[in-house]
Amino acid sequence: MKIVGSLGRAIGLIMIFGSMAYIFLNRDNMEVFSSSAFRYTLYGGIAILVISSILPLVLSGFGGRVKNGVPALGIIESVRQTGTYINEQPQVELKVQVTEESGEQFDTTITTIIPLTQLASFQINSPINVLVGENRKVGLPKAGDPTLSQEKMQSIFNVVAVKKGLISKESLEISQNGVESYATVKAMRPRGSLTAERVELELELDLTKVDQSIVPVSVVKTFPGSSVEQLQPGRVVSVIYLPNQPEKLVIKTVADANTAQSAFQRG
Repeated sequence: MKIVGSLGRAIGLIMIFGSMAYIFLNRDNMEVFSSSAFRYTLYGGIAILVISSILPLVLSGFGGRVKNGVPALGIIESVRQTGTYINEQPQVELKVQVTEESGEQFDTTITTIIPLTQLASFQINSPINVLVGENRKVGLPKAGDPTLSQEKMQSIFNVVAVKKGLISKESLEISQNGVESYATVKAMRPRGSLTAERVELELELDLTKVDQSIVPVSVVKTFPGSSVEQLQPGRVVSVIYLPNQPEKLVIKTVADANTAQSAFQRG
């Protein structure tokens, strides 16, 4: 599509400059302005230039819908607003690592329009559903498109997250073999700057086990900086712990409703 747009702009510019040259060569003849050749060349060139400039933007803006695509998992590696808005919604360039159900991985870039109300959920290292079409064309699924089940997405994400160092093997094992409950944050002490992308925190928790008994637990874990607000003293957090070793647990921070799952934090 970029090639078509560039070719169209080139043709449009040639037609416009051609009409200007036609005027120059016939500058002594005022009837040149009413001639069909002049009008068709000038206005046609302008039309081609405008259409070729807008068409790729519109198609990429809506994600260049992938027809008959196969659902896969995408991990966001970077997010950049292009500065363009369509219907007052920002166009965003996402660099994504795609993992197919077969385990095959590749990197790609998706340029799409994301509503302002959903923009905050597209964070680095966040998992998203994507569709992979012919020639590895990738787009975000629209209403009615197939997507990975939550269980399948979680399974693929777990493998990818361990490889990328987003979660530890121990945390993954706890999440797979533990039981879900909740804990109350009694104290939170940062080990470093709270403005960093990832923050190491020392937490004192009152863990409520499934039998309703309460066990004090101290843990040190690394979280995204955006999760610190959820871990203030007095907050209640969801956890997964090993029944025989309650001190071994993972904390689930609040995940956006638009993502298929929440990532367990690295221990």
